[in-house]
Amino acid sequence: MKGASSNLAQKESLGLDEGAAAHAASEIFSWVWSGYIEPEIQRRKEQNEWVEDAGLYRFQVQFPEAGPPRTLLNDEVQGVLEVKASGPVERGQLITEQDFSEISDYRPLDEDAGTPHVTGFAHRGSWFLGFQLAHRHPARDEHLEAGREFLATAQYAFEQGWLRAALDDAHSAAELLAKAELLSCGPVIELAENAQSHDGVSTIYNLWGRLGNTESKFVDALNRLRRLRSGARYLKGGRLPEVSEIEKLLKILEAMERHAAHLVEAPLHDLPPKYTVIATRQLKAGQLVSPDASTIFPPKRN
Repeated sequence: MKGASSNLAQKESLGLDEGAAAHAASEIFSWVWSGYIEPEIQRRKEQNEWVEDAGLYRFQVQFPEAGPPRTLLNDEVQGVLEVKASGPVERGQLITEQDFSEISDYRPLDEDAGTPHVTGFAHRGSWFLGFQLAHRHPARDEHLEAGREFLATAQYAFEQGWLRAALDDAHSAAELLAKAELLSCGPVIELAENAQSHDGVSTIYNLWGRLGNTESKFVDALNRLRRLRSGARYLKGGRLPEVSEIEKLLKILEAMERHAAHLVEAPLHDLPPKYTVIATRQLKAGQLVSPDASTIFPPKRN
């Protein structure tokens, strides 16, 4: 297997040497081949939809946010390849496999650009493997929109001098923006989806931040607003904080909104190339990490 076209595949981003990177590509190839390509070819044979003489020279498995994976074969795979010419190429010349020595990148069609995929191209006796496996939960957009609404309301309340309302709405904004971020980050999507309480979102976001996956100032702002909300909303806890502190918290929430918006709305290839998680068992270099092999929860002490 040669090459890799996504931020997840770059051995520099993964911190892998060439041998480990090759092993990772081999693991992904084997997983896709046995789990999707072979079953799809067998299905097409049984449906008399497979031409044996054609062979297999391209494949793509798409993993949409909604619905089952989709397997495309040969000319069904569309997109743009970047290749390195093996010799001079004249304008208007038809480029064949013999005219390039290496595939350097692959970009799917615009309509498929946001869909996680694994794509393979046969080239000179080996396979070029490109993949983008980052994914996000569809509910992230609604959480971002709601977070923006509560932030705008908090800012308006602050401008009117309604500090209790400002703190209450600011906490709601921070919580919603935190959840929008978590729903955009693969390792914690399921945890965030199942977090139905203030404690649940706060716990996950604190652990996520403790591992260095988000800015500590965002975590601190959520925690501080959670404490301040009790006094503001339920008139408990004594005096309200200084106006200058509330103003500072709102500024941090503005930055938090921009951060969450990038994770929610940016193309998949612009998402962070890696996250820090905790292994739940021993792993080999380049081994695919299944969901049950990693966690954000620290190990329990005996």
